[in-house]
Amino acid sequence: MRSSLLMTWALSAALLAASCTNDGIVEPSPNNAEANSITFTIRTPAGEKVSYSRADEIHDLPEYAIKTLRLYEYEVITGEDGSKKTSFCRLMKYPTGNGTEVFDITNNGNGSYAFSIVIPASYEGKTYTYRLVANDIPASPAAGSTVEDFRNGLYASVVLADNVVTTDEEGNETSAPTTASALADPDKGIAMSGCATFEGSEEIKIGTTTTCEVELTRVVSRVDIRYQTPNLVLTNIQLMGAPKKGYIFPQVANDGSEAPYIPSVLNSDCITMAFDKARLPEGYLKNQEGKDTEVINKAFYMYERSNYDGNYAYVHLEYDVLADDGTEEGAKYSGELDVPFRSTTADGEGNFNYINAVRNHLYTIVLGNGTDPVAGKVTAKLIVDDWNLIEIDEHITD
Repeated sequence: MRSSLLMTWALSAALLAASCTNDGIVEPSPNNAEANSITFTIRTPAGEKVSYSRADEIHDLPEYAIKTLRLYEYEVITGEDGSKKTSFCRLMKYPTGNGTEVFDITNNGNGSYAFSIVIPASYEGKTYTYRLVANDIPASPAAGSTVEDFRNGLYASVVLADNVVTTDEEGNETSAPTTASALADPDKGIAMSGCATFEGSEEIKIGTTTTCEVELTRVVSRVDIRYQTPNLVLTNIQLMGAPKKGYIFPQVANDGSEAPYIPSVLNSDCITMAFDKARLPEGYLKNQEGKDTEVINKAFYMYERSNYDGNYAYVHLEYDVLADDGTEEGAKYSGELDVPFRSTTADGEGNFNYINAVRNHLYTIVLGNGTDPVAGKVTAKLIVDDWNLIEIDEHITD
């Protein structure tokens, strides 16, 4: 089933790409569709390449919708010795801006968007590079500043706090730990970033193309929890060591390595995030007719961070488990379990290596062995996936 689905998706994606190139699924608004313009086609990490009826059941719209969009334009200047430098030129915005700096976007459905910008005649023959930020509004770069300045110093605007203080109508203050919703506000969406490319290059020479492609990537990762144990129930969930802030763009190592660089985080720059108790599973699966799996989607979102011995993120779980002794009300045991960002499978040398929390990845904690009623015996497995992938165990129907 999965093989046939992948083949279907691949074929559909190929047909879609052909449609973009030959016929153009993009119809930018008339005020932007100038002859001297560039059209950007955007793919957000919606998780699917073709539309089907169950899409929003798997990925909520706020996880891939564009609410706001910023386009940062840099000229690429080549020196006589062949060296290159970049210089910030202009900022363009959606949905609001001043004068010619504002543009419209077209929602092509299925996590795909498009827009066009006017290119001044003076740009002809010059080379530019474009950085895009969705669902976040960072400060504008200084005129003439470089892409490196922008990328390496730009944090997401949401900085997490140890506790969120709210005030009611009577002026009474209530303090509660930060929850996952802080990084995924339905009205603001999840921050994403990307770079425009043409034929695989980030350097766009004006006059050689009228279209560019953009793959946006979420700046956060997501944690889910799943179990199929009939007599297990979670009573408390916390994410320990969550970074207070994160970069909008992926970082580059100082040694020039092309491998992804995941910043380290000081313990003092981390907080404990709480899971909303109102969303905890209700009771045991054994008491819920027809239910054989408990899934807590979107338990947490977190900024990326490196994990290593002595400094790592982990999920703290508290649970109750009923003795499976065949009686209606068996003995109940309570326990705690910490699940670090660490491999649950040993490598060739018998080591259980730590796993970095990488942007746009999905980390699923699978709990099991609840039939053993001894507290502390509940086991956990950590599964790491690219967040863009979807695993479907049933036929897709209308």
